[in-house]
Amino acid sequence: MEPITAYSAYWHAESNTGRIYLKLQGGQSVHIDLDSPGELAALCGLLKANPQMVYDTEKQLLSTTWLKPGA
Repeated sequence: MEPITAYSAYWHAESNTGRIYLKLQGGQSVHIDLDSPGELAALCGLLKANPQMVYDTEKQLLSTTWLKPGA
């Protein structure tokens, strides 16, 4: 799991597709293809609210780090 240092997101309304680009701490960049505006909003909300998000490049898994309840 690598910490995410930055992200960029877009939604193309005409083709009904979107993508989130992630910059990882190790210098690698990856992207996640999105299927709906709701998915874009949910992932952007997670990234915005949780400054310690990580990404597993092998499993292609976006995750929060361990958080205390109520945090």
